[in-house]
Amino acid sequence: MNIQTSRIKMLAVAMVASLALTSMAMPLAEARANIEKAVNDPATMSATMKELSPADQAAFVAEVNAAIEKMPGSEEDKAAKFVDANCAALKGASKGNKTEVLAEVFATVPPTALTVLNEVLAEQMFNRNADATHSYSDAEFTEIAQKTMTKIQNRTAGSDDSTVRDAFVILMFVNASNGSPADLADTLASNLPASSQEIAKSEWLPAALGQGREKSYDPLLGYTEEGGDAPSREKVLSMTVHQSMQAMLADFALGIVDSAEGFGDISNERMASDSGMYRVPRTLDKTKPWNPEEPRGYRGQNP
Repeated sequence: MNIQTSRIKMLAVAMVASLALTSMAMPLAEARANIEKAVNDPATMSATMKELSPADQAAFVAEVNAAIEKMPGSEEDKAAKFVDANCAALKGASKGNKTEVLAEVFATVPPTALTVLNEVLAEQMFNRNADATHSYSDAEFTEIAQKTMTKIQNRTAGSDDSTVRDAFVILMFVNASNGSPADLADTLASNLPASSQEIAKSEWLPAALGQGREKSYDPLLGYTEEGGDAPSREKVLSMTVHQSMQAMLADFALGIVDSAEGFGDISNERMASDSGMYRVPRTLDKTKPWNPEEPRGYRGQNP
């Protein structure tokens, strides 16, 4: 059986399993009873997401974020709740549905809170070095970022401050890239509307990344309808609930492979080999023979 045939069969099994899970899923109306607790307890947020059908997961995230926005309290306190709830939501989202949930996150979290959330996601969930079992070339990482950003832009289109929200997606991936490729910010900014590309490349992104100037989100937030100041990152993180984070860049890569658009440079064969019984061990440790940059054969013997 070749890899393509095996892949088709696995997708068919996954579709049947998905239909079965949907029939047993918690109704969204029932999940709404958990909103107040989910706002304050990441474990409840993750558990509720796991009980919902994929179609209802994004809707639940939107309702939780709306509830947080209406709460009294300081900007730092509310930003901490946004960080906790949305990280927990991504952890609980179905594997094939994480992109849709991430799109809802960037579409419904206020821009002021995205100043902290984009950095937390970049450091703990989307960092290209967070998972030693997967490594990505610059071209692969760029394509993951571009394809994911396109899906998110489809959701944010028409919403308040859509271009600013999309800029925060760019910042997340640039922060997650660990500096390589060096032109990633400009590459992704080319996906913004033509009217915003120049200001994004010359003002928003360099300021938010602290490139050649003091780091500041003011230029980006000043372009929003509500304006406002970025909450203190230190205060926000001091109020968040400690929760174990999981690297999920590989989930997004697989989701893109399964999409109708295909995945270009990351072939179906490679990604199939990185899952289930076909997993190929990978590591960022260059002393290991299964590091993707290490020639096969005995170490120290050039082919």
